[in-house]
Amino acid sequence: MPFRFHLLPPILLLVACCAVPTLGAADDCAALAAAHSATARLVAANGDTGTGTVFEVSQGRVFLATAAHVATSQTLQAQFFFLGHESKAVPAALLWRDEPADLAIVAVNLAALEGTIPPAIPLAPPDAVVPTGAPIYTVGCAHGAWATGAEGHAIGYDEGRRLCFLPIPAEGRSGSAVIHAGRIVGIVSVQVFDKRKEEGGRPVHGAAAPHHAFYALWGNAQQKTAARLVEIPTQAQRWQPFGGRLQGMMGGCQGGGCPGGQCPYPQQPAPQQTPQPSPNAGGVWPTRPDPAAEIGGARAASLDLAQLAEAIHGPPEERDLRRRLLEAQLAQLEAQSQAAADAKAEAALEAVPRAQLADAAGSAVTGQWSEAAATLTGPEVAGWAVGSVATLALGWLGLRGLPGLLARWLIGLVGAAAFRWAHARITAPVDTEVDAVIRDVTTKVKPASHPQGA
Repeated sequence: MPFRFHLLPPILLLVACCAVPTLGAADDCAALAAAHSATARLVAANGDTGTGTVFEVSQGRVFLATAAHVATSQTLQAQFFFLGHESKAVPAALLWRDEPADLAIVAVNLAALEGTIPPAIPLAPPDAVVPTGAPIYTVGCAHGAWATGAEGHAIGYDEGRRLCFLPIPAEGRSGSAVIHAGRIVGIVSVQVFDKRKEEGGRPVHGAAAPHHAFYALWGNAQQKTAARLVEIPTQAQRWQPFGGRLQGMMGGCQGGGCPGGQCPYPQQPAPQQTPQPSPNAGGVWPTRPDPAAEIGGARAASLDLAQLAEAIHGPPEERDLRRRLLEAQLAQLEAQSQAAADAKAEAALEAVPRAQLADAAGSAVTGQWSEAAATLTGPEVAGWAVGSVATLALGWLGLRGLPGLLARWLIGLVGAAAFRWAHARITAPVDTEVDAVIRDVTTKVKPASHPQGA
């Protein structure tokens, strides 16, 4: 059986992890395997690529954390890397995005992954701080290629409370998670330069949006307070050998999307689906012989999802309060809508010409049909009848806006003309036989002639 070279990077990384005593425990290997399988390549609508990391699986959806400058469209495409296998692109939807914090959350329907449940890497607690020099690792899709891992260390927080780290992240790794002790402590955001690139600057380290920002934006009240009150030891940038001001460059933007139109890596291979054998060519996972298999130990109890569920949705009592508030708001809106409908019906009832209709009914009862018809075709009844017919017709046809106005005007014009014609015919004087005789006599009798004077 031929060796599949595209499986070499994750295999070597896992072998190195399990073989090095300092990493030691099987939990570290499981966590690293989980980080690979929790990683997805994200492609925005404009073709820009970045990385997302699964941090919650619930409600039939897979939630991924990424950078705001990666999730630039409401719909994206996501490709997962599970147990060394690459999925086909599946649809992803943008849920939340905060540009100042450079954080976003996208979701993928779990059904789209055909039974495969990616592991979730949980957020660190809201009051956790990464010590300077502590080991960290990231898994990202550099230049939109296959997901690879990188181990490095934290070098502290900058004055903007961003977590700074080494190695320098390559373009395309924006949005990938910075992981420490099996938890997400940041989302890769930018490369930091020692000075402007046009002045010969070079990247010196990476910077990540801290995990505290997730809690500050979307956590419950207690988590927001803890995230905002945590003491983070910030410091000015140490990497400034050439002087000049520092410059952050987006690590995942393409096509001139970086500040000043300058990207750190101008040569960007276009992202593409890796050619591979296809035992399951019709499915989402074309190379996986058993799509139902899961990572051994990757979904262990150490990957606690309860805290992340609260980070998004809040504790049960807070969710219940939000539900009751929403129900109260809906009830209030329904009451207002019913009151408006009642007021409209009452106004329509007030517009009915009761006196004229009563007169017409009285005339009809006494057999005075001409008087009844004249009253019913009069201007008072005509205006009410034409308006009612127009309202019913527009409601039945569903006309709104300018077409509705034109239709109402046309119905009013035709209806008013019809009522005027009918009223004129009904109220016209009746030509009786006596009238005909008188008219005939007057036309035949000549006026008497007066005698002329002498």
